Amino acid sequence: MKTWEMFKGLTENQSAKFINQEGDTAELDEHGLLVLRGTDGERFGEDKNIRLVNGINKNHEADDWELVPKEVTWQEAIQAWLDGKSFYIEHGGTRYTQSGGGRLGCFKNNLLEGFGGGLFRDGKWYIE
Repeated sequence: MKTWEMFKGLTENQSAKFINQEGDTAELDEHGLLVLRGTDGERFGEDKNIRLVNGINKNHEADDWELVPKEVTWQEAIQAWLDGKSFYIEHGGTRYTQSGGGRLGCFKNNLLEGFGGGLFRDGKWYIE
């Protein structure tokens, strides 16, 4: 998504975090102010005012941004599934995807598999 779409995404979900192709991140702080960080984790700009906006216009207007997935508990993922949303689990270098609705299981290599204890204990769960 382009920078204007990233801004729109932040207004719609203030807990969202975005990353661009260079590894810079954009999110809102606890006061609802935009925070841009470089790959070193340092904030762009000297303060939180117009200088930062000018920096975005000059340095980031053509960037492509992606939403950084937020890890959730397995309980939150199951509730999202009950609400019709999809989720996925990352575990042992494999991504397991569960489509919203239908039977609860997990897809790996196009085969439906059940959930093992390791996915609950050690997996990282994300809502799509």
